[in-house]
Formats: sequence, structure tokens, C-alpha cells
Amino acid sequence: MNTLFSLLVGILVISCSTFAVIELEIYLPTVTSYAVLLDAGSSGTRARILEISSTANISQVPAIEEITNKKIKPGIDSFVDDFDGLKTQLAILLDFCRSEIPKDEQEKTSIYLFATAGMRLVTYDKADDVMDFIRSCLSDASFSPFKHKQSSTRILSGEEEGAFTWMTVNYHNGFFDGNPNYDLLKSIGIVEMGGASSQIAFLADGPILASKFNLKIGGVKYPLYARSHLMYGLQAAREWLYRYLIRNENNLKRSTIQNPCMVQGDEEEYIVNGISYTIIGSHSPLKCYEILQEFVYLAPNYQCYPSPCSIGSAYQPPIDLNMNFLSISGFTYIAKDLGFMDEKHGGIVTGEEMFLAAFDFCHKYAVNDTTRDIPYILKRCGDGLYASIIQTKGYGFSPQYQMQYTNKIKDQGINWIIGAYLYESTN
Repeated sequence: MNTLFSLLVGILVISCSTFAVIELEIYLPTVTSYAVLLDAGSSGTRARILEISSTANISQVPAIEEITNKKIKPGIDSFVDDFDGLKTQLAILLDFCRSEIPKDEQEKTSIYLFATAGMRLVTYDKADDVMDFIRSCLSDASFSPFKHKQSSTRILSGEEEGAFTWMTVNYHNGFFDGNPNYDLLKSIGIVEMGGASSQIAFLADGPILASKFNLKIGGVKYPLYARSHLMYGLQAAREWLYRYLIRNENNLKRSTIQNPCMVQGDEEEYIVNGISYTIIGSHSPLKCYEILQEFVYLAPNYQCYPSPCSIGSAYQPPIDLNMNFLSISGFTYIAKDLGFMDEKHGGIVTGEEMFLAAFDFCHKYAVNDTTRDIPYILKRCGDGLYASIIQTKGYGFSPQYQMQYTNKIKDQGINWIIGAYLYESTN
């Protein structure tokens, strides 16, 4: 009896010891939900429907996929004096969203409307009225079945747009894994060129003294620097150039203006203050480069505070040139037309190579019947020189730094949409 008892006790001790060292792996259920993001750009508004797969683990970044979208024109800035037309446009987009999201999910689905470049150019009072009207529509349960907060409808700042694009890029790159001891150099920085502004965003190694974008993803805080330089986009740079040339020639009262940043044979009518000028190409790349150097100026040290500075007196922390950067949006169109990349594979270009290609383009390219109607290509003489200057002199990249030009990462398109959702849902 004692022997049997001792045997049973021994088995029990072994069993308890065994159970004590077993590591239980808990599987949290995955929940699928949806979100509607109305991307209100200058040319139109696109309803983007996102499918989100997430767990209760706050350190696990959800899987986000854009499953469908629909765009209608024009942009909401065209409706500043036509709220009936604006409501009709919203109704069309909401009907599309209803048809794509299961009915039993609609009440739980958050809807956002973020406006970008077009609405930034509308006067404050009118822009405020438009956004208030949209908020009232999206909060009306008889008009929209989706969940809406007042703060979910707004005009994005340039910094937000740059930060959200950075988040999208690094989301697709798999950078956000919930590890607070992440490797800074595994993140990817971005430089972006739009029509009105240019943006830069990257993780800084050290304190950020200005333009810090507070960010928390998967429970981890990231020191993101994000800066938008308004009026340093491609179209804005061309506008500045035309006005500069007209001011210089105005003393001679000329109506025909020589533009060294345009190729031979190109011409364009430009109207300023009600006066019409004919801008004609003189294809002088050195003169063009010299003029654009005045546009992308650097403030003297005594005007740069806090330092260091990038364009003008705008603070920018030092960039670790071992970090990979993507050059996106307008930069890629320039690189493609100058022969550096295709839309599928992208391309690697240094600032020096961009300068030399644009210089060569200015000298050799001339307008003829087969090239006049190719969209934008005639402007690549000045555009290429400008891209080289803003990235090297402006943002501080070495002329030999190899910048990757692309609008895709891991076969995913680059925009600010997924970043905006991540930020709104986690911060």
C-alpha cells in the first residue's frame, strides 16, 4: 500500500512539474472590420474602402487592405457656393460604399473625409463652411449609415500628408512590428513633390527641435520629422520662375519673355495682373540653374534657429545618409521623362545624374510636331534641374546619394491613405 501511494505521489509530482514548464500559446481571434476614407483631392473625391483584420493585441499592427474605390469629379473646392451639388456628390459616393460594405457592418464602420491641396487654396471662411456642411451630412443618420466623428472630417496639413505617406511606406515595408528597440536604419524616409508643395519625412536619430510629428503605432512611439514646404512644388516653382523673369524684363516693357528653363521652340502664354506675356524657350540650362538657386535659398547661419536648416530658415535635423529614402510623386514623373525609370520598376538616381540629364535635355531637346503634345515633357528641362537642386541644396542630400525613385513599394501603391487610417485609429 505504501509502495502504491509513493508511486502515485511520484507521478503527481512529475505531472505537476511538467505542467509548470509548459508555455501556453494564446491565439487571439482575428476580427474583420471596414473603414471608409473619402479622399477629397483637387481633381475629384475618391471613396476608398478599407478592410481591416485585427486582434486585441495592441502591439500587433492590423492588416489593412484597400479592397475597392470609386472617384467622381470635380473636387469639393468646386462646390464652395453650391452645397446642393456637394450633397449630391456625397450621396453618390455613399451609395457606392453601401453597396460594397455588408449591411450589418455599416453602423460600426468609421467614415473619414480628408481634403488636400484644392481646399488649402480656398479662403478660410468658405473652406470652414464647406467642411462644416460635410460634417453635418456625414453625421446625419438619415443620410449616412456610417460612424462619424466631427474631427474625422478636415483639411489635412502638408505635414500630415507627408507623415501619413511615410506611415504607408513603412507599413508596407513591414517596419511596424511592435518592437520598441527597432533599428532606425530599417525605416524608409520619403521626399515628395506635389504641384503646390514639397514634403520630407524621416525618423531622426536624436532630438527633434521643430516639426516633430507625434506618432504611436502598435504601442511604440516614433520620433518622426515631417515638414511641408508650401510653394515649393513643381507648379509653384514654375510660377515663381515666370514672375521672376517678368520682373527682370519689365523695365524693358517686353511682352515676350525668354525662359532659359524651357526647351527651344516651346512657348506658353502667361497672364499676371491682367497682362498677357508670351514665354518662349531659350534652352540655357546654366542660366536656368543659376536662377533656381535663388529660389531654393539657404538662410545665413544667424537666421537659422534652431539649426541646422534646410530650405530658407526651416529647421531640419541631420539625415543619416545610410538610411534609404524614396523619391515619390512628382519626382518620379521627372525621372521617367528623363529616362531613369519606368513605372513598374522605378529607378536609382543621384542628384548629380539628375542635373546632368536635365542639362543634356535642355541642350538637345527641341519641340517638333511629334513631341509637342506629350504631356509635361517639354517642361522637364527646368523640372529636372529643380529636382536636383531641391534634393541636394534644399534637403541636404549628397550629389552622389543614390535616391530610389518609385511610386510603389512591395507592389503596393504609395499614398497617404493607409497611414491616415493607422494614425486616426491608434493615436
